[in-house]
Amino acid sequence: MDLLPPPGLDRTRAGARRGARRIGAAVLLLGATGSLGAAIRAAAPRWLPGRALRAASRRGGPDAARVDVRDPGSLRAALRGVALVLDAVGPYDYDPTPLVAACVAAGVHWVDLADRPAFLRGAEAAGAGSPGAAVATGASAAPGLVEALGRALAERAAPAPLASWFSVGSRKAVSSALLFALVRPLGRALPEAPGAVSPGPVLAREVRGRPFWFGRHPWPRGAEGARCGAQRIPIAHHVGMDRRIQARALKALAPFGGRLPERAVWAACRLTRPLAPGIARLGGAAGVLRVEAFDADGRVRDAIEVRAASGLELAALPPLWAAHALLAGRAPRPGPLRFDELVAPDALAARMAQAGWDVAGLRDGPG
Repeated sequence: MDLLPPPGLDRTRAGARRGARRIGAAVLLLGATGSLGAAIRAAAPRWLPGRALRAASRRGGPDAARVDVRDPGSLRAALRGVALVLDAVGPYDYDPTPLVAACVAAGVHWVDLADRPAFLRGAEAAGAGSPGAAVATGASAAPGLVEALGRALAERAAPAPLASWFSVGSRKAVSSALLFALVRPLGRALPEAPGAVSPGPVLAREVRGRPFWFGRHPWPRGAEGARCGAQRIPIAHHVGMDRRIQARALKALAPFGGRLPERAVWAACRLTRPLAPGIARLGGAAGVLRVEAFDADGRVRDAIEVRAASGLELAALPPLWAAHALLAGRAPRPGPLRFDELVAPDALAARMAQAGWDVAGLRDGPG
C-alpha cells in the first residue's frame, strides 16, 4: 500500500517538496560498509525503487565515495546530484551539526539511525529553520519505531507510561560500532531513571512466542521520554538477547565497563569483534520489538509486538521508509521531523506487512 499525500498542501509543505524531491536524484548512504549500512544497501532497491544509491565510507574505494563524518568538507563535495543523505555511521559519537548544516544549505534531506541524545539534539538544532530540506533523526528502531508504536497505543486510550523491549537477535554480522552500542551503557547511570544503572536485573520476556532476555538500556532521548505524536511519555527501554547466557554475560561485564572511559570501551570492542561470529552462532537471526502501555496500577494495559526473521531489519528498514516518504514529497514541513510524522500508524502497518514481519496488536489508526 502506497499512501498518497493529502490534497491542499500549504506553501511550507510545497516548498519542502520542491526543495528536495528532485526526480532521479540519488540517495547518498554514509557508512555503507558497516553492518547496518550493508543491510540498508541490500534493502534499498526494494524500498526506494528507481533511485540510485551512492555508497560512501570513511576510506572510500572502487564502489564507494570517500565521506568522513568528521570532515564536513568531504560530505559537501559529495552532495552534487543527491536528494537525500542517509547516515548509518555508528556509534554516533560525533557532532552532526556541520553535516546536517551542509545538507540544509544544499536543499538535501537528512535521515539517520542515531540513538544518542547529544546527536539527536545536534541534528535537530542544525535542521531548525531549514527552508526546504527535512531532517529525520533517530529514524531507526529506537527512538523512531518505538515512538511510532507508542503513538499507536496512545491513540487507542489515554497516554500512559511505556516500556519497550528490543533485540536484533544474535546471529548477524556485527561491526565494532554495533557491539559498542550494546556494551557502552553497561555499568553506567540511566539519565531517565535516577539511581538506576544499566542493565539492572536480567528480565525474561516472551515475544511472538519466543523467549528473550533483556536489561535496561538508556533511552535515546534521555529524561525527555518518548515523543509519541504531540505527547511526551515516560518510557523504560530494554535491549536484549535471545540466549540467557549472553544476557548474563553482558550483566557480568557491567561492573568493569562502568569504570572505563568510553574510549577504552570502544578500543575493547574493536579488539574483540573478531570473536563475534563464533558467539553469534549460539543464537538465532530473528529480532523482536515489544512496546507496552501500562494502566494506573502498573499493569500492562495494551501492547504491540513485532518479529522480523532478520533482526537487523528492525533497525535498517525504518530509515528507508522515512527516506521513501521524504523523496515522495510527504514531509509535512521542512526542518526536524519525527519518524511517526513520516510513517504514521496506518502506513507503518502497511510497511510491516510488506516486509513480511509478524505483527500483533497494531491496527490501522489515524494517519
